[in-house]
Amino acid sequence: MTSTETLEITLTDGRPSGIRVASSVERSCLCVAFGRADYAKVRMRPELSRTGVYLVQGADDGQPGKQRIYMGRARVLTERLDEHHRDKDFWTQGFAFTSHNDGLTENHVAQLEARLIRLARSAGTAIVDNRPIPRPKAPRAETRSSYDRLFEDVLLLMGVLGAAGLEKVAPAVTQPESVGVQYRLKAKGTTCQGFECSDGFLVRAGAEGKVTARKLSPSYLQRRKQLLEDKILVKTDDGKRVRLVRDHVFGSPSAAASVMAGVNWNGREAWADERGSTLKDHQVGITQTPPPASAHPGTQQALFEANQSQ
Repeated sequence: MTSTETLEITLTDGRPSGIRVASSVERSCLCVAFGRADYAKVRMRPELSRTGVYLVQGADDGQPGKQRIYMGRARVLTERLDEHHRDKDFWTQGFAFTSHNDGLTENHVAQLEARLIRLARSAGTAIVDNRPIPRPKAPRAETRSSYDRLFEDVLLLMGVLGAAGLEKVAPAVTQPESVGVQYRLKAKGTTCQGFECSDGFLVRAGAEGKVTARKLSPSYLQRRKQLLEDKILVKTDDGKRVRLVRDHVFGSPSAAASVMAGVNWNGREAWADERGSTLKDHQVGITQTPPPASAHPGTQQALFEANQSQ
């Protein structure tokens, strides 16, 4: 089942790209997001004088389209972020997670740091600057659920504010109710399954595509090369195909189809369900279903007209 989360996001200076503070209405945690250009202001905020974890990110010059990220923990967040502001060149955005009452312990943040780094490395959507992965002492069995919930809070708040590299793909695959229509790639010489997701189009682990890629646009060709370099896409033993070693989210259905088929495809036409209906057919079908009628017909139109007359 999916759950509803209620968050409060405060734009401290009224700018969507300025300093933002996201907090959970139901729990005592919060996350401060900021651009590096605003660091002089954000470091004076009381939240950054507390214990917490953080993530800094910026575009990677060597791999266009990819973000480089670094995660860490601190007894006092400002102290570590000050070091990165002096010494790390790549980052342009930062995210600091803490609690309203400064209730996070050293063990809390050590566990969170290690789990964030492991998740970012397994997701493979950003370049992780951390070396090596810390290995803190495991929490006691009776406290493990509280640590798990805290970790979910970090992912929720950092994710909604735009932190890179923390995508959790696996749960979407293991929870059938969260997966919509499943599709197969129609391109010859491929055996690929996938589905639409909030970040684009997910292709399942084990998908196989053509080893040749002679007719790909430069952006898709670069994406394919990067997947091969990252060992997310590997050649099969007989060298005749390439295979995804884990679930992977592409930015669009077209990117997923083209990279796997080795030739440019319109993804809306390339992916079809077991009955042969394409992704485009499903998308068009959705628009043909009338939305539920308003409880008070004409109310919205009346409000619109009233506002227009003011």
